[in-house]
This record gives sequence, structure tokens and C-alpha cells, in this order.
Amino acid sequence: HDSLIKTIQQIRAREVVELSARISEIQIPTLIVWGTHDSLLSSDQAELLHRALPAARPVVFVEAGHLAHQELPEATAKLIEEFLAQQPKRTFHELTPGARRPSSA
Repeated sequence: HDSLIKTIQQIRAREVVELSARISEIQIPTLIVWGTHDSLLSSDQAELLHRALPAARPVVFVEAGHLAHQELPEATAKLIEEFLAQQPKRTFHELTPGARRPSSA
């Protein structure tokens, strides 16, 4: 938990603003997992993220905080598996227009 907080503290405000301005560019299905006991992101921030991502599916864990994947690993894994099973199978290059394909040797 301490390492996560240190990482977050190292993010510069300018970088956060730049990333926030670009978040709506994400057009692929996205799973937003938020815990009601999250002390880093408020429910208002989680809602803003959901509204900024047109293809997002929000899920709230009542019994989790910011690290739902660590606090509820089985439930989080099941949620991710179900989410991925509902998505069409696509390659990285289908999801990332303009990405360069590795050259075959």
C-alpha cells in the first residue's frame, strides 16, 4: 500500500491533466472496478471516469477499497474473466490503429 501511495505522489499534476484530457480517446470496452472504501478516488471521480469512457462498464465492490484486486482477488478475477469472455477476440493491432507490427526475422 505504501509503494502505491509513493507512486501516486510522484505523478506530476501536469501529467494527470494531460492524461485526463485524453481519456475519452479510449474507445474499446473498459472495465472500471471501484471499491466504496477507496480512500484515493472518490465516488465522484469514479463516476467522471465512467462518463469519460463511452465503452466502460463500471463495477462497484462494496467491501473493497482502492486495491480490489488484492482485497478480493477471487471476485476480481471472476469479474475480469466474465468481462473478457463477453468481448470479441481482437489482436493488439486491431485495437491499436497505426501500431507498427514487429518485423519478422
